[in-house]
Amino acid sequence: MKSPPEVGQIFAARDRSTAKPGSKDTLTTIDVCVNVNCKDAVIFHAGFTLSGVCHKVALRGHFLHWNQTMQTGDITLRPHRPDEIDALRRIERNAHERYRSLEGFGFTLTAPAIAPERFSTGETIVAEVDNRLSGYILMQPIDGLNYIASIMVEPDLSGRGIGAALLAAAEEKTRQSSLSGTVLATFRQPRWNGPWFRKHGFDSIPEAMIGPGLRAILQRHATFLDMGTREMLWKPAR
Repeated sequence: MKSPPEVGQIFAARDRSTAKPGSKDTLTTIDVCVNVNCKDAVIFHAGFTLSGVCHKVALRGHFLHWNQTMQTGDITLRPHRPDEIDALRRIERNAHERYRSLEGFGFTLTAPAIAPERFSTGETIVAEVDNRLSGYILMQPIDGLNYIASIMVEPDLSGRGIGAALLAAAEEKTRQSSLSGTVLATFRQPRWNGPWFRKHGFDSIPEAMIGPGLRAILQRHATFLDMGTREMLWKPAR
């Protein structure tokens, strides 16, 4: 792209190197330029149908906040609204019910839901299915990485690709923001924790990648969790 295009101009092509103005909703790859008077255009690149474009941009190397709606199949992804925080906390409590039958996880049933103020420390994307709030992901930049503080899906909607769609959005956020990778702390088991993330390309984070921010998170977790059951995983940005 030799010169920055118009704000919000949409290109559609399978190879972004030959992208030309075209249809905005039909092709597999959709690149949306959301450049706002800066040298390098910020590009959104994903296999989603866009209903809107980002209008709030940070320079490369900083966390990029977005204001857009994406549709993949019957799942709609969009930024959360402040009046939805209580509903998102209920989704977390419902999701914890999946641990009820597992030995050693009883504490998850009585643990308080994520504090409301946590939603103001990062960015939250919610998922809707048939206009029902179905899941969310909360993330924030820490140590040059995109840290997933929480990802939750309503248990009765498990297996419909909601978690995968939210995770893909987080990874796109990582790329947009020029961060080194996506990172999270999770349980080694059951299958919907560590094994699920590993299935999606995550692996143990190298010790050298754990900066002071992530180390502080692990130290806090150690005050109320058995760290032998935990692992910190990451996926480099691609």
